[in-house]
Amino acid sequence: MTPVDGSRDTISFIQMLRGFAPIPVVLAHVPGLWLQENRANWTPFDLYRQMVLHPLQLDNTGGRFGVILFFLISGFIISMVAEKETRSEFFIKRVFRIFPPLFAATLIGFVTVRLSQAYGWGPIHSNNAVETIDFIKSAFMLSWVVETPRAISVAWSLMPELIFYGFVMIVIGLLKKSPVRATLILMALYGSLTLPMAAFGYLSYLGYFTVYLPLFLIGRVFYLHYARQVSGEGLIALFLLNLILFLSIFNSRFPGELFRSEYAGFFNIALACALFHGLMTWRPAHCPRVLTFFSKISYSFYLIHLSVGICVLNALSTTDVAFGLKVALALALSIAISFLNFLLVEQPSQKLARHLVRLTR
Repeated sequence: MTPVDGSRDTISFIQMLRGFAPIPVVLAHVPGLWLQENRANWTPFDLYRQMVLHPLQLDNTGGRFGVILFFLISGFIISMVAEKETRSEFFIKRVFRIFPPLFAATLIGFVTVRLSQAYGWGPIHSNNAVETIDFIKSAFMLSWVVETPRAISVAWSLMPELIFYGFVMIVIGLLKKSPVRATLILMALYGSLTLPMAAFGYLSYLGYFTVYLPLFLIGRVFYLHYARQVSGEGLIALFLLNLILFLSIFNSRFPGELFRSEYAGFFNIALACALFHGLMTWRPAHCPRVLTFFSKISYSFYLIHLSVGICVLNALSTTDVAFGLKVALALALSIAISFLNFLLVEQPSQKLARHLVRLTR
């Protein structure tokens, strides 16, 4: 089994979750988004909607559920590795974990856009970058810091991730010595960014991302219980505090979205937390091979699937190939390119990060 986020510790239930999390996101886009944008129907996806998404009340055709799982996983993993790392080590490893694969994914997005323009295949849905500078800004996340055309639309979730990393760096010295106190400070930092949203325009814009930070903190709370740093009662108390904080702030930023009559966003959170805690309690000894594979490529797959998958579906849209085969080809190519990105970019960049850390000691 491969380490999680470069750590020497492998946790099977985390691998299982990381392997599963990108799947609902990918299905939401390939084929879900393509069908929506082209006002088309496909019986297997209709059945998926009727038999899975509707009974579980998962909105965004399941994509939000997968992203929430990623946030919980990140809160758990970062809490684990940050206890063992210095501030500089944490910074170096996170930079090389996030940005080299993002650079590669943005380059791939650039290629799919240019191919689509050259051959008239149609737009890469939800990605609106056109000029080369748009892709450069997207590669460095600058298009999310200030709203400009974006090349990798799914990279929005990296904004709350990066903000969470910044918060962790602030309290990294406290994480091991006083984990509960550090958690409360992280909650206070969250409040400092979100409570004044209504009074400041830029904080209101950042609210699209910062409102999700309590989900990382819930992942952290799960880790504290897993590592026996808080009791069962402490788990419940900190979980409820963060859940209430999240629900109140999110509902003020996006009124009605969490508790509407159909596809209420709250069900995504409840199901993701229940799945995470259930697997954590079970503590399986092994992760199935297929999920181990998808766990390895999950970050690259998440970043790459939309550009490649939509491009393939667009390219094949005027052919007589059955739509099911088109989807299979789109997913197969997305997986293959994601695996290459993992081998050629992710692994070497993490190895380089470890080398740089050794040089700084």
